[in-house]
Amino acid sequence: LFGPDYLGVFEHVPSAEEAHELLERWSLAHNLTVEYIVKILEIFCADDYAGICGSEPRCDRCMVRPHCSYGKNRHSPYGEFSCSLMNDNEGAVHGFLK
Repeated sequence: LFGPDYLGVFEHVPSAEEAHELLERWSLAHNLTVEYIVKILEIFCADDYAGICGSEPRCDRCMVRPHCSYGKNRHSPYGEFSCSLMNDNEGAVHGFLK
């Protein structure tokens, strides 16, 4: 989810440690626990919950699609590959957590 094929927060697929550090930064920035953010992401992604970004992504229902490489490349009106600057796409996810 955080790698270049989706949100582009990292220019590579992050290690578990890198992803956890990112979640810790987000938790501090939004006064939320890491566990709460993980649960939000699980609900957003899991096929048996919202399934927005699950095994068959439902990009047409996704509020972060304009910032997602996968969504942008699915013949969407949002343009080209989104993985540009880490901070740009990380900022978009911060908006999702508000």
